[in-house]
Amino acid sequence: MQIRNIEFADNSDDRKNNDTAPWDAPKPQIYHDMVLKPEYTDQHYKFPVGTTWLRILPEIKPSPHQWMISLSANSFNGGRFVHPKFFQDGGKSVFDQAYSWLKTHSPEKLFSKANKSGYRLLPDPLCAFWALVQGEAGPPSAPKLFVESSYDGSRGYTPGLGCQLWNLTTERDENSERYSDPIAPYAGSLISIERRQLATAKYPNFILRRGNQPAPLQGLLAGISPEETDLLRPLEEVLRKLTVEEQWQCLATVLAPDMVETIRASVG
Repeated sequence: MQIRNIEFADNSDDRKNNDTAPWDAPKPQIYHDMVLKPEYTDQHYKFPVGTTWLRILPEIKPSPHQWMISLSANSFNGGRFVHPKFFQDGGKSVFDQAYSWLKTHSPEKLFSKANKSGYRLLPDPLCAFWALVQGEAGPPSAPKLFVESSYDGSRGYTPGLGCQLWNLTTERDENSERYSDPIAPYAGSLISIERRQLATAKYPNFILRRGNQPAPLQGLLAGISPEETDLLRPLEEVLRKLTVEEQWQCLATVLAPDMVETIRASVG
């Protein structure tokens, strides 16, 4: 019988100055992504490294939105939440109030090109959509929710995956005619999204392309249980709306407590 060669790590130098017991080691921080309602967090799909085939779902009636909706999110230490302007025209978050207060009283503390360590209080553009994930064999997965960056690349760097996906589905040929609609219920097709993560790169790179064969939704949904299809709701119904008090709690992870109290007292 061949004996497996086992290679042991030699971390003697690290152990000389480290007496921390395993049970005393700090626990990894949990990321609180509060974009989706709690009952939909299990449907949130994150692309693994490699190739994923999607069948994007059209908008669900009676939603006024398209198959992809636009939103934005404020980020805090350990999570993010949907900006209130999605739920109400002209809606403001407490992060907006803090940004305005700091811009007036301490502008040097805000993030800028000259101060990259400053407070980031402005929301980031996002988008959301439903899709089925096609496995290598067998039926597709239960409906999954995708929340991706919709940054358009206007300030440099690569556009977000959501923007790239929208451009792919709306691209035109040399005669300015639309290619076939990959979202259509009957004539739509799968879309391939390949995620590449270089060891030297901070962010992943995505390569997108259309499938050639029609992928009618009727046949794909037939392989999914009624309980799974019952998860489908118009996109605006799956997003979580934080209360003002919850927003202040999120802001308290970004700014010093005394600064939060000062801002809150000034805005009422």
